[in-house]
Formats: sequence, structure tokens, C-alpha cells
Amino acid sequence: MRRYIFRLLLLITDIVAYFISFFIVFFCFSKTTLKFDYTPNLLILNLVIFIVFMFIEETYSLREEDFIKRSFYIAKGVFLSFIISLLFLYNVKNNLYPIIFIFLWYLGLFFIVVNLRLIMEKIVIRFNVYFRKTLLILTDNSDKKDFLDIFGRGKNKVNRVCSVLKPDVVLDMSEEDINDHIKKKGISQVIIFSRKIGFDDLMKVEEKFEGKVYFIKVVPDITQLQLAEMEVMYINERLVLENRQKLLSPYRKLLKRIMDIILSFIFIILFSPIMFITAVLIKLESRGPIFFCQNRLGKDKKSFKVIKFRSMFIDAEERLERMIAEDEKIRKEYGKYAKLKNDPRITKVGKVIRKLSIDELPQFFNVFLGHMSVMGPRPYLLSELDKMGSKANTILASKPGITGLWQIRGRNALTFDERVQLESFYIKNWSLWLDIVILAVTPYVVIFKRKTG
Repeated sequence: MRRYIFRLLLLITDIVAYFISFFIVFFCFSKTTLKFDYTPNLLILNLVIFIVFMFIEETYSLREEDFIKRSFYIAKGVFLSFIISLLFLYNVKNNLYPIIFIFLWYLGLFFIVVNLRLIMEKIVIRFNVYFRKTLLILTDNSDKKDFLDIFGRGKNKVNRVCSVLKPDVVLDMSEEDINDHIKKKGISQVIIFSRKIGFDDLMKVEEKFEGKVYFIKVVPDITQLQLAEMEVMYINERLVLENRQKLLSPYRKLLKRIMDIILSFIFIILFSPIMFITAVLIKLESRGPIFFCQNRLGKDKKSFKVIKFRSMFIDAEERLERMIAEDEKIRKEYGKYAKLKNDPRITKVGKVIRKLSIDELPQFFNVFLGHMSVMGPRPYLLSELDKMGSKANTILASKPGITGLWQIRGRNALTFDERVQLESFYIKNWSLWLDIVILAVTPYVVIFKRKTG
């Protein structure tokens, strides 16, 4: 029953997103001489087609993959319904305006669905709308911490462990014993998380539950590879995992650069009124320049000056050195996070623009000039190079970004080491799709201060 309630909530979320996107675009077009002809019946038929494709792509089931992967299925559903609408529902022959309208409608639909889904998933987890009773197979307690790191956070909290067994115990159980255990505990999912079990025994344990529970997950001992965009292939009947270093491809580099130029130009124009007002407020509150320029590590370890709105007093560095020298607690906090939660160096205007990430808007000029990318690793300080350790070469193979995986996965709550791990994951698994998803969910993270699941 809980599963159907969850699906119904997602369905309602998509219907709301559908009409929000349509009426936003319709309102914008109504302010021009452009017209878009539609009827209520046609709009409902269009909605049904959209929902059908979202069902086909299984977006109404509880997918536990990374949100990047889940967004891919959402995009497929939106794209397929867009194609059907364009080809069969509306008269677009020799008329560019309906094509533009439908394109903007469905482009907005994808962005709105992705962000509303994030909100709905948080509500589902918070109020226990849906969860899976899980049987966990563990060799010993040493694997339990690793299990919780993977399945105990974010959306994966839906996996409620109600029984734990060891592999050797499972292998000794009869089919009748297993059926009784599943029925007694109400098990709907089995997760085999045993790093020290041999492959043959692992397969035997998995076979014990085939045909008895809907979900069976096997966690292999290769998660440290950090490869999400792997291609699974069989060569001479042997399993091979291939990960292509896509950022080394010249045409993909060109594609990313073209995307950066277009997006930075659009955002500079779009946010110019906000940037102008911010500049005035900064000058009115405290003496000093409007912008703060600081040397940061760029691609191939080359330094560049990152541009931000000044959010601190002009003697901020001296204040920081003095506070670190005088306060042990501040010294430890800054050493761990490279930031301070309640930083007395920040001005009143600075607190507001930092909270809303307005201080980073001038970085779009960095992007336009080619120093940065819209999506990429965090721009690290020169002094942080040694702290990055062996991951430095991997991370600095790409231009730093205004937003990135670090932004949507934890922002300031991440420790330095956690941030470095995410940056490394981003570089190893970069794709144009990954950048699109990061861009899509960044508004949700900035507004609600929540990381994605």
C-alpha cells in the first residue's frame, strides 16, 4: 500500500509540474504578439501521453540509483512525450512559433519535475510514506559501517533492515526455512553486503532468494573504483567494466566550452539587475572595492583570479589570522572545513549574498573568459594543493566550476576530504548529462539548503 501512495504522490507532482511549466511559457508568450493555439482536451491528451511515457521509463518506482541516473529516465520520458506532441498533436507545419513554445514548455517541464521530485522525495523519507523491509546478509560487523555509508543516507534510508543473517547461515537454511523467515519478517528486499565471501558462495546465497523477493541487491567489492559511467561488456565470456576518460576527448572539451560560453552569456544578462543592486549595497555598507579577486587553482594547476562580490571586511585576512591564533575551536573548525560557520569577518550584506549564493554571480565573467566552467570542481586555494594529495592531478585536469557535484551533495557541510572525493568522482565520470543534472538541481540546493539524494 505504501508503494502505491508513493507512486501517487510522484504522479501528482508531475501533473503539477506539467501545468506550471505550460502556464509559465503561455504567460510569457501572451506578453508578445506570438500565439499558441490549444484546447483543454488537447492539453489533457498531452498530459496523458506525458504520464504514459513517464510510466514506461519506470520513473514512478522507487529508483535508488544516484539522482543523476534517475534524472536520465525522467529526461527520456519528457523527451519522448515532447516528440509525440511536436509530431502529432499540434499544427507546427511552416510555423516556427508553436515549435519554440513546445520546446520551452518541455524544457521547463524537465527542470520543474526534477526539482519537485527532490522536494517530494524528502517528504516521503521524512514522514515514512514508503520503505522496504530488508534482509541484510553480512559476513561480520566490520562490513556494517560500509553498508550504512551507502544505504543509510538520503533516499536510501527507505531500506529498513529488519533482519541480519550471515552467509554461512543462509547456505545452511532450507527453502522452507527461508520462505518462513521472509514471511515472518515481511521481507521485500535482500541486500548481500559481504566483502569476504567467495564468488561461488555469493552466487549460491543470491540463488537462495531468487523468485522469493522482488528486490535482490549484491554489493561487489569494487565500489572504491568510483566509476558510475561504466560500460558493462563481456569479452570471451568474462565480465569487463570500461570507463572512458571523456574529458580527454577534444570534441567533448569543445562541446563543454561552447555550452559554457552560451550559459555564461545568458546568466550575465539575466542576473545583471541583481548584480547592479548588490554592487550598490556593498558600497553603501562598508568601505572597500565591490569585487574580491583571489588567486585560485585552475586547469593544469595554473592559477587565475576568481571574481566574487566582496562579502567580507577589507581586513578579513588579518582578522582570520588573529582569530585562529587566539581561539583553538576556530582553528580546528577552519582546519577541518576550510570555512567558519559563524564568520565574524562577513558583513551584513555579505551574509545575505552568501546565503543566496549571489556573491558567486561575477564568476560568470570568469567562465566567459575561459578561466572557469559553469559546472566543475570547486576552485581551490593555492595553499590547498598539498592537502588534495594524490587526487590533485585528477581534479585539476578540468576547469573549476561555479557549481558542481560538491554543491549539490553537501556544500559547506562537507569536510575537505569528502569534497575532494566528490571532485575526483566528477572528473572520472564526467558527461554532458551529468552537467545538465547539476545545473537543473542547483536552484533546489541553493533555495532549500538541502543536498540531493
